[in-house]
Amino acid sequence: MKKNLLVLAAFSALALASCSKEQENNEPVLEYGGVTYKIVKLKDGKWWMAENLRYVPEGITVSDDPTKTSPIWYPYSSNGSEITVLKDEESISKLGYLYNPAFALGVDEITADNYNTLEGVQGICPEGWHIPTWEDYFGLCGVSNKRNGDETAPTNTEAIFYDTEKNNGSIVKADAEGFNYTFCGCINGSKYQTVITKEENCSVESYIGNNALNYYLSSTGYQSKSSYQMFGLMSTFSKTITYGKLSLSYFNLAGGAGVRCVKD
Repeated sequence: MKKNLLVLAAFSALALASCSKEQENNEPVLEYGGVTYKIVKLKDGKWWMAENLRYVPEGITVSDDPTKTSPIWYPYSSNGSEITVLKDEESISKLGYLYNPAFALGVDEITADNYNTLEGVQGICPEGWHIPTWEDYFGLCGVSNKRNGDETAPTNTEAIFYDTEKNNGSIVKADAEGFNYTFCGCINGSKYQTVITKEENCSVESYIGNNALNYYLSSTGYQSKSSYQMFGLMSTFSKTITYGKLSLSYFNLAGGAGVRCVKD
């Protein structure tokens, strides 16, 4: 990824005015890069974007080819085996773009020297907002894989989206709180992921037919035995988890994920 493009993106982001205000119907919104986003204040006291980011800095070209390195990719839909890249305005508005982690976090590359120094960075978010940290997302879902230094996988039963009956974070609860969960999917390595929600793995009718494996990028890193990853808010659907589990899991640095921003 070209360093000059990252520098250009950073300056472009800072140059663009962003502000929070209210629409005519009194719903709070955020204006950023010529796009108006719905925002919501959750029970954690924080203001969150209630839509996925769809900001493209000046000089950046959005890609439709996940086999080639790119800072940003178009969203997509799947029938379970094949994908359809979505370039129309309605789909982009609904799903947002998929962002390469390094680009979204504002660095050339995520390495041993910086993977654990990026928590809370503004990155591609508007001024005064940041890429959510592990702590930000853990306060929502309450379930996570182990972090470096954890002896066991942590759980927070007081998390906003935690369902005590399911013993998991829940998309259903996220939607009930106004988070407006978006089935953006993800790029894992060099492929758009094709798994979708079906009647056998999803009990919520309005969720059926959407991408089942979705990631929202966080700014917290993780070091495995042989590589570095970032945590992401991940969805899970299965025959026993039909409501859509939300948890923090490790995300491939070569992939593409959705981005939500949270106010500083």
